Amino acid sequence: MRALPVMLASIKHYVPDDVVVFISSPQDTKFHYTTGNQITVLHENKGTNYGDSYNAVVHRAFQDFDEIIVANDDVVLTPDTYRLLNEDVNALKSQNVKLGWVAAKSDYARPSTNQHIV
Repeated sequence: MRALPVMLASIKHYVPDDVVVFISSPQDTKFHYTTGNQITVLHENKGTNYGDSYNAVVHRAFQDFDEIIVANDDVVLTPDTYRLLNEDVNALKSQNVKLGWVAAKSDYARPSTNQHIV
C-alpha cells in the first residue's frame, strides 16, 4: 500500500483529466485517494484473495467502459506511458488485430524480467 501514493502522483501528472481511475481498496483504509482532476471511483475491496479483488474491480470498470487499463499499485507512469500505450493499441486496431490483453513493457527492468513476445 506504500507504493499507491507514488502511482497516484504519476497518474495525476501524466494521464489526461478525462480518464476515470478505479481504485480497489479495503473499506477501512485511511488513505486519502486523489489523482488530481481525474474522476476517481473507490471500489470497496471485499475479496478474500488477490484474484477475487482483482476480478471485482475489473468487472466494475467494465460496467462503464469497453476498454480499461489495469495497473497494480507498484506501477509508476512516465510522461510517455499513457500516450505510447494508446498509440500501440490504436496501431494494432488499425491492422484489424483482435485485442485481448495489451500490456506495457517496463521502462526499467532487468532484461530477463522484461520479456516481449511478438
